[in-house]
Formats: sequence, structure tokens, C-alpha cells
Amino acid sequence: MCNVFRTILKGWQWAHQKFDDFIQDLCKRAAGGTTKLPLLWILLWVALSVGLFVPNIFTWEESANPDVDWLPPSVRPMDEENEYFRLWDSEPIRPSSVIVVNRSSTTGTVLTLESLGVISNIDSNVTGLQYADPDDSTVFKNYTDVCFQAAPSVCYKTGLPTFPALPFATSDAALVALLNDATNLNIWGQAPTADTLGLGGVLFNISSAEAAKIDYFVVGPTADRPDQYKSDRLDDALAWEQKMVDTFKDTSREEWGEGGGDLEIYCNFFRQTNDEVNTSISSVSPFIFISMGSLAFVCFLGHLSVESPEDSVGTIAILGLLGTSMAIFTSIGICRLAGVPFGPVTYVTLYVLLGFGVDDVFTVLSEYTREARKADAHEKSDREVVMKAVRNAGPAILVTSLINWILFALSALSTLPAIRDMCFYAVTAIPLQFLSQFFFLAPWLVLHSGSRKRGNCELCWRPCRRRQLEPVAGKKVEDREAEGGEGDQMEAGGGDHRESRLSNQMDMKGRQMSRLKSKKSFKAIGESIRAERFIARMVNLYAHVFTKTWFNVLVVCIFVAGWVGSAIGVTKLREAFPTTSFFTEDSSLDRYEVQYKRYFSTTSDTVKVSVGLRESGASLNWENSAEREDVLALETSLENLFSDLEEQKIVSWLRDFKILYADLVTSRPSLSFSDGLRATLSSNATFAALYGSSLKFSSTTGPLAISSFTFQLPKDLPTQRILRSDVQEMYKTIDDSPIRGLTLVAHGPLTFSFQDIEVVQLFYDNLWEGFLAISILCLVFVGDISTSLLVAVNLAGIVLGTVGFMGWYKIPIMATSYVFVCTMMGFPALVTFAYTFSHLVDPRLRGAKRVEQTVQVCGVAVFLAVLSNTVAVIPLRLTDSRIWHTVFQLILILTCVGLGHAMLLLPSLLALFRVDGRGFANWKTRRGSTKAGEKLDALNDPAAEMEEGNGERGDGEEPLKVQKEKVKEAEQGVDMQEEGEEGGAGVGVDIEQLGIAGKEGEGDVGGMTEVEVKPPVLEEDSQPNPVEHSQTVPQDISPSGDADLPEADDNVD
Repeated sequence: MCNVFRTILKGWQWAHQKFDDFIQDLCKRAAGGTTKLPLLWILLWVALSVGLFVPNIFTWEESANPDVDWLPPSVRPMDEENEYFRLWDSEPIRPSSVIVVNRSSTTGTVLTLESLGVISNIDSNVTGLQYADPDDSTVFKNYTDVCFQAAPSVCYKTGLPTFPALPFATSDAALVALLNDATNLNIWGQAPTADTLGLGGVLFNISSAEAAKIDYFVVGPTADRPDQYKSDRLDDALAWEQKMVDTFKDTSREEWGEGGGDLEIYCNFFRQTNDEVNTSISSVSPFIFISMGSLAFVCFLGHLSVESPEDSVGTIAILGLLGTSMAIFTSIGICRLAGVPFGPVTYVTLYVLLGFGVDDVFTVLSEYTREARKADAHEKSDREVVMKAVRNAGPAILVTSLINWILFALSALSTLPAIRDMCFYAVTAIPLQFLSQFFFLAPWLVLHSGSRKRGNCELCWRPCRRRQLEPVAGKKVEDREAEGGEGDQMEAGGGDHRESRLSNQMDMKGRQMSRLKSKKSFKAIGESIRAERFIARMVNLYAHVFTKTWFNVLVVCIFVAGWVGSAIGVTKLREAFPTTSFFTEDSSLDRYEVQYKRYFSTTSDTVKVSVGLRESGASLNWENSAEREDVLALETSLENLFSDLEEQKIVSWLRDFKILYADLVTSRPSLSFSDGLRATLSSNATFAALYGSSLKFSSTTGPLAISSFTFQLPKDLPTQRILRSDVQEMYKTIDDSPIRGLTLVAHGPLTFSFQDIEVVQLFYDNLWEGFLAISILCLVFVGDISTSLLVAVNLAGIVLGTVGFMGWYKIPIMATSYVFVCTMMGFPALVTFAYTFSHLVDPRLRGAKRVEQTVQVCGVAVFLAVLSNTVAVIPLRLTDSRIWHTVFQLILILTCVGLGHAMLLLPSLLALFRVDGRGFANWKTRRGSTKAGEKLDALNDPAAEMEEGNGERGDGEEPLKVQKEKVKEAEQGVDMQEEGEEGGAGVGVDIEQLGIAGKEGEGDVGGMTEVEVKPPVLEEDSQPNPVEHSQTVPQDISPSGDADLPEADDNVD
């Protein structure tokens, strides 16, 4: 077991070294070289974005309908003259069903005409068809009675009253009106002629209607069987809808009855969510620009410091936002060149990606500011400061980018076009956003660092002198400049001219400083807008609360209670998702939705399969044809497929064969599948229609028969029993059928579509896959098992909390919500905190003190990132689009849940379990320690980090005890300089006296290596010593002989 673990440890160390080398190489390429190199990288990045994005603006078109070659065999037409396929491009758009909710009875009234399939041939000039009663051939009933008799058989609840109804007609085929009065006039007072029975049809007697839903059948066969795409005639349908709404609004209540004045019509076009979003893009566009402006404002204000101009990086934050935006534009150009359609839902995805990019910018700027404020920053070159900052931030942004990329890559495997195309853009944009931090933001930081050292504030602002330069070795700026002036004077031979010039410069600086200090109003303004400093103070105060045990216990209890509530919300989500849709709050459509669910939402899961069969020849002998056997065999195969599902028998097997053509003499609502098909094919029909759209046949072509197979699964079966594999098996069964010209027809509004099944199943599958992938990544990059386990607990909590709140808020699992759930903002925040906890804080701290310092290091960046995304999304709530309201709710939920777990629950758990976060590299050290009660404050030097009892070193050097004793002896000989001197440089001690070979570096002077000794580790209840000491100590004294002590400048200022 030890050998296995040792192998894993070596593998992790090798991977970690390669990873560190990769980050260093990126830093050197981005920030190294000559002064012209950063400018060159910036120009190349801008050129790449403009070159790929701008040409696509002039060729920007929404993706067209897919080519026929993309279609599967079951929906591919036999030849170019296939009428069914021609229907989608040639016929005007028609409503396929109308559902009315009114108050005519205590139980309400709902009627769907789509399920009736009632069509009449206007060419025969029939105004009132008659139907012979099958029980008594001498009794004839009119066509309206037949329709009313059929209505109860197709409703999920029988016995519903069928009045009033909203019948409709087509441009070349009139629907025989369903009436409860004797009028034949429509709502505009027109007779139902071929001209007036156009788009939208005729309405009769809606006196008590409270809400109406009109469904349009505008779907067409594409790569996915129930595919739904935007029709070319969508504008016609929207115009008719507006005409209907305007007419009802202008009609008095007295004329149309109670509820008529409040009638609202909702048109459902059976489209993808792309088109749902597309209808509101134009009205939301101004708010999107407001959101982007708010995001830029927060980026600028959060990094602005007028009182301390040298610490202000507001314009750099704006440039970072510009860089990540250009990465998104570049990805759009690449995907467009690759032929990936740009759907409206992709707008939402790119908005989320911009939020991710801003998070990375804040992380880099946080590390840069921390490095630039250090006492020795002025001694380093501009590139060294930036390289150290980017090197610290690089692993964190790489891990978060990998997490987001993996989640989007998993979603890109979906067969749903909207989700797949959207994720392609994200998968392309995320790596470019990561590289933009190195090749766009880092070069700007190099330029800013040089500008900062020259005394200029803000890269793009008016140059101004800093109010006070940083002191060096406890000396004032004037003293240092005076010393420098004297030195220069001596070198110049005591020239009076040079001395006079230096004196004038110093006098000018003094006057500028005095003038700046005298402006109290300027100082007041500076104090009032020190946003970054104010946030930092608040974060420091917040970080201290994790040292309290009672607070950590209270946080854990609160989150456990929240998880219980989220579990209840998950059950609500599973019950609500089949019928939840986008309706404006507090409107009559909300009341309609309640009625719709009440009467048309079944307690069982319903699957409906509709196939179209086109037969050649008008007088086919159906009884002796092979096609009949093929259709019946397909029917039996599908029935057996669903009957064997989970060993449960189907509750109700409803076979409804619809024959849509003119001669209805032999058509009865009680016909079986085979009887109806036989009766239809034996009829010499010259006209047929499909769901309200006309379809004419020549003398050599038979009618188009529609067969509907409806399955209802038992009530006790969970929804997820209908898996993607079941749906794929059903499609395979249809494909394997020998029937030619078979077509899968879109599902009706009262059924649970396969798209919904696939979205829901894909939703849960990707959550599980993403959870495992992120947990493994966290273990690899963080390198500490205990920390990774706690991160996994928080990941599970985020998943549960987000899905639970979606259930409580009744947010549907659709393409828009699926995007945000699979790219939860809490995932990157968790890993960022865990990486900082393990690698970017003092390695000698543990427990609550280590958590406190971690919050201080990354708290400001995380807070600003969350604040910017929240502020940017608020304008979306001001729109009148329910879809964008859902986007706002989802981002708000994800922000609260993710931030709460990352900055509240995870720190509390780490503090309670006293996790040290030192990772695999210290596993042998922790295992060899036998002093459970050892005090951390006993580790008063870096060598004390190595536990006692480890024995001799493998390379023949002295034991650790001897080394520590020599280090302590060296400490006793150190003379501490006065307080306030820079770095507290001490007296060097010869490394050879300690018997340990030191490494050569920047601090190597006269054969001695000078490194900083960090303050001693204190008890959690004590306060740390703010004074840092510097002594000459060995660097290479790790247990394995090859691990260096952390650099002193990794400490948090």
C-alpha cells in the first residue's frame, strides 16, 4: 500500500512540476523580453479578435434549416416531390390547436382542436356535412355533433363541457365551425369565405373566455426527430396574434361577456428555446448594454483608489474586461467560420462567459496589487513583479477555466441543437479567455508597473506624482533623495549646476506635496471612493469570525437545514417541469396555467408517437398489401417496447388513427387503427390536410395517413424511468421499420415531449459527471486529500442547493436554465479558495488561522467578481420578458448558493477540522509525527516545520534535530535593526558553519544565502507578530531533500 501511495505521490509531484513550468513559460513569454514585446502581444491580440469577428458581422444571418442530407432515414423524403416535406416551406403558418379556459362552469372548460383533427374540403363547397349514425343508418347527425362526441375521448378527463370553443381554418381548406349558437360570422363580422378564413381562422362566442392558448404547428423534420425550428412565416403568425389581442382589448365586456376584456392570447410555436429568446432579444438589447456598462463600472470602481493613486488599477481592470471580451469575439469568429449556428440562446452563454473572464481578471489584479505593495517591489524589475503575480494567480485561473471547459464540453455532447451549438461557442471561448490573461492583461500590467515606479497614477490617466513614495530602510524620501544628490554631486566633481538643479527639483516636489495635502476636499473625495481599501477592511473583519468555534458550528447547522429544504425543492422540480412554461407573473395566463395543469397534466407520464404514412395509388387494396403488415408490425413493436419498460405494464394504450381528408362518411371517432387506415385508403379522396394545413394529392397519389401511438406510464413510476436510451431505442425501432416515407410528427402540447425527457436526463447526467470531474481536478491541483474531500462536500451542496431552489422558484429545466446550472459560479470560487488555502498562504499556519489568512488573500477578488456579476444582471429584471426574468433568477440563485458555500461553509469546515492544506508533499511528515498535542507556536523557525522523529536524511546530511539546533544558534547571533527599516536585514552567518549547502540566488552575498524567516506560528487565540525578521538560514532542508521553503514574499501584507 505504501508503494502504491509513494508512486501516486511521485506522479503528483511530477505533474505539479510540469504544471508550474507551464505557468512560468507563459509568464516569461507574456511579460519577458524587451519593452516592445508587451505592446506586440497587445497588438496581435487585438488584430486576431478584429480579423475573426468583424468579417462575420457583414455575413450575420440566422442559421437556415438543415439540409436534407442531415435528416435520419425516418424523416428523409423519398423524392423531391414528397408533399409532406414540401409542406414546411410552401404553406402559410396555421394554428394547430386552440385551448380556452373560461368560467362557464365551476370546473372550467378546456378544449383542444388539435386532438380532433377536423378538416373539411372547401373545394366541394360543403357547408354542413352529415354523418350517418353507425347504430342507425337512417339517423344522420351533423358534423358538429361528431366533433363534440370525439372531444371527451381525447381529453384526459372525460365529461368536460365542450362550450365555448375556438375553431380555426386554413387559407384553402375551411374548418367546419364548432358552434354553440347559430351565427356564422367571425369576430370581425365577416362571413367564413375562402378569403376570410385565412391565417388564424374564425372565432365564435368567446363570451366567458378568460384566457386562450393558440398553438402553431410550424415544426419541420431536422436532424433530431421532434425538431422544432423557426418558420419563415413566423412574422405572419405574430401579426395575426397582435390583431387578435388588439381586437379583444378594444371590445367591451358587455359585448363579449365577463372575462372578455381581460382575454390574453398566448401563441406557442412549438419551437426551440432559441426562438423563444429571439422574440425578446430586440426589447432586451438596451438592457444588455446597460448590464455591460454596469459591469465595467464595477470593475473600475472596485479597483480605484484616489487617496493612494499608486495603488489604483481601475483602468487596468477595464482593459482586462476588454481583453476577455475580445476573446469572446474571437471565439464567435472561429465558430462562425466552422459553420456553427449562432442562436439567440448563445447570447446568454456569452454573457455568462464574460462573467467568468471578469473573475479571472480580478484574481490577477489582486495578486498584482499584493506584489506591488511589498517593501522590496521597488528593487525588482517590472517584469519580475508581474511574473510573480501572474505565477501566483495562474494556477487558480487555470483550474477554474478547466472546470468550466469540462462542464461545457460535457454539455456539447447533447443531441439538442440549441445546447450543442451554445456549448461549442463556450468550449472555444474559455481557452482564449485564459490566454488573454497572459498575452493581453499581463503586458498591460508590465507597462503599469513601470508607470507606477515613475510616480504616475493609472496607466491611461493624467500623470500625477504620488503623494508619498514608499520609505526604504526607515528613511524618508527627502533624505534618500538628498543622499542620492550628494552622491551625484561627488561623482560630478561638485558641480554647482547639478546641485542647483537637484535642489530645484526637490523644492518643486515639496511644493506639489504641500499643495496636494492642503486640498482637504480632494482628500475627502479620495477617502470616500476608496472602494478597494474599504472592501479589504471589511474582508479582514469578516475573516476574523472564522476563529470563533461557535460561529463555525452555527454556519454548518444553517447549511444542513438549507440542504434539507433544497431536497424538498428537488421533489417539486420533478413534479413541475413537464408543464412549466414562460408566462408573465400575475396575469390571466397564470390562471390559465393553473387550469391547464389541472385538466391536462396527467399524474402519469405520457409519451406520444405520431408517424405519417404516404401510400402510392388512390385505390390500394389495403387488406392484401404488404404495407399494412408493416404498419401493424411497427405498432406492435412500439407497444412491446414501452410495455416492457421497467417491467411495468402500460396503464392505458390509446391508439388514435387520424385520417385527414374531405370525405368523412366512413370516418368515426371510434375507429381502430386498422379500420381507419383501411377506410381511408379505400376512399377516392382528392384532398387531405395535416393539422390544419392543406396537402393536395394528384390522381396517382394516396392520402397522408397519421397514426398516433400514445403511451401512459403508471403513476408510481418516476419521470426519469423514460431515459434517453429508451427514446433512442424507439427511434431505432422506427428506423428499422421497412415502411418507406415514414415521418415522425411533432408531439402535441398535451404530451411530454422527448426533448423535455432528454433535457431533464442530460441535466442530471451532466451534474453527476461534472461533480466527479471537478472533484478529481481539485485533488490534483490542490494536492491535499482532506481539503479536496471538504470541497467535494461543498460541490454536492451547491448542486443540491441550486436544483432545490429551482424547484422552489418553479424555474423550468430548459435550455436557458440548463446553461447556468451546468456552469455554476460556485464551482470556480470553491476551487480558487481551496488552491489559495493550500498554496498561497503561510505554510506553517493551520486551522482557523490559516482560514483567516486565506479569506484575506482571495476574499476581495471573489467579492468583487460576485458583485460585478450581480450588478450586471439586475437590469435584466427590468425587462418585460419572462425568459430574461428566469435568467436573472438563475444567476441570482447561483451567485447566492455558490458564494455561500465558497466563502462561508468551506472556511467553517476547514477551521473546524483544523486542516493544514499542505498536500501530498508533507504526507510522510504528518504520518511520522507522534506528538498530537504539539503547540504550533513551538515552530519558531522555518526548519521547525519539519517534524521531529524522522531520523537521518537519505542524502547523508545531518539529522533535522542537529540542523534546528544550529539554526537556533544562528538566530542568537543576529542583530535586529531598528523598527521601520525595510526588510530588517540581519547579520549573515556562514552557511558552511551549519553544515548545509545553500542555494545560489538573489540573496547570495559572500557565500551566504539570505532568505526571510517568517514569523513564528502562533496559537489560534493569539495575535501574529507583524514584524518580519530576516536571517541567513538554509533553504534546502525539506524531508525529501529537494523541497524548498516557501518564499518570504508569499506572505500576505
